[in-house]
Amino acid sequence: MTGNQADHRLFVFHAADLNWPCVPEWADERCSPRRFHNILAADQLKVAYPFSPRLWQIYDPVARIGVQLTGSQADLPPWDFGAPLRQHLHWLLLQHGLRLTHAATLGRNGRGVLLVGGGGAGKSGTTLAGLSAGMATCGDDYVAIGLKAEPAAGLVFRILKQDPSGLARHVEMSAKTNRLAANWQGKFELDPEEFFPGCLAEHMAIDAVMLPSITGREQAHIIPVSRGESMRALMRSNLYQYPGEDDDGFRFFARLLERLPCYRIDLALDPRVNGEAIDRFLLMARR
Repeated sequence: MTGNQADHRLFVFHAADLNWPCVPEWADERCSPRRFHNILAADQLKVAYPFSPRLWQIYDPVARIGVQLTGSQADLPPWDFGAPLRQHLHWLLLQHGLRLTHAATLGRNGRGVLLVGGGGAGKSGTTLAGLSAGMATCGDDYVAIGLKAEPAAGLVFRILKQDPSGLARHVEMSAKTNRLAANWQGKFELDPEEFFPGCLAEHMAIDAVMLPSITGREQAHIIPVSRGESMRALMRSNLYQYPGEDDDGFRFFARLLERLPCYRIDLALDPRVNGEAIDRFLLMARR
């Protein structure tokens, strides 16, 4: 990836590539992960270890060089396939004033909403519902958030995740997904462009934060909520994304919420009803 001043370089190694018999393992009960991070931070280095055994991730923000070392591909965490190099992307984006955020987006014509909440809140299902209504997304799991001219999201991973029950609500997708194997969470990981060509947006201005809530109603309802409730939803899904770091994103998300109205959407059983409700909301917000 090319930055304003220099290229960011990332080197990915397996121990066998270096003719090492194994990956170094280190654990010291007298030195917590946070303290270990702080020691390296004094030399302007960022590191993620020992959170996953046999997985070392180090980044030099001055030289803009990152290294990931594992014994083999089997040492990677189960979520890596759907969000590869997540830790390094987080560090790289921070260099550009952006934050890799566990959230989803949904919109149209370059503007949309940020969907936030913990696992199972309905972010992916709501995103899929919007795509079926002709809307677009920058992602349903991770997006890059920036706050410069206006809050905006950027595309990071070209993938969409959905569980079998969610896909079952979209009959036209069943034939194309029955060949897929479920991931570690029991979800299918698929290319949304295969089903909804043109649905992935590289960038999207954010007009509001929205908290999906699964209620089983016949109609979707969108109601205002406090910034405090929205902050709690953001932190539930983002607090432990980058363990050991002093910056947990609280200040960044506080600045984000200062600039955006916040809502909750009580989801209907029919996914298309939810997509259409958000579409109408955006049309009204632009008037």
